[in-house]
Amino acid sequence: MEKTDEQMLKLICEIILDKKGENIKILDVTPLTSVTDTIVIASGNSTRQLAAISDEIERKVKKSFKTRPLSISGKELSEWILLDYNSIIVHLFLTKTREYYNLEELWEKDDNQISLQELNL
Repeated sequence: MEKTDEQMLKLICEIILDKKGENIKILDVTPLTSVTDTIVIASGNSTRQLAAISDEIERKVKKSFKTRPLSISGKELSEWILLDYNSIIVHLFLTKTREYYNLEELWEKDDNQISLQELNL
């Protein structure tokens, strides 16, 4: 992972933690797909909370890294918001929606998790 990608990943996770996002999973999917390098999955308890997390990620990543997401999906309903930063894709879910889609089952392998401790969080 490039240094700037690692810094952006750390910032994204800090924002999720600051906004009381829960159950953060960070998955290195480099060997599994060419679409992205890292997937961040996190839960929130309300659509307002997910929208606030998403807005803060957009604002702070733009300020710190001078970049905007390539695309944003799901903000209308805010049950599943996806922010695509090319090398990092962020999935923000309501808990029940996350349980239903279970992305971890699709992308999580034995050795591809990155812990918050590895990011010094």
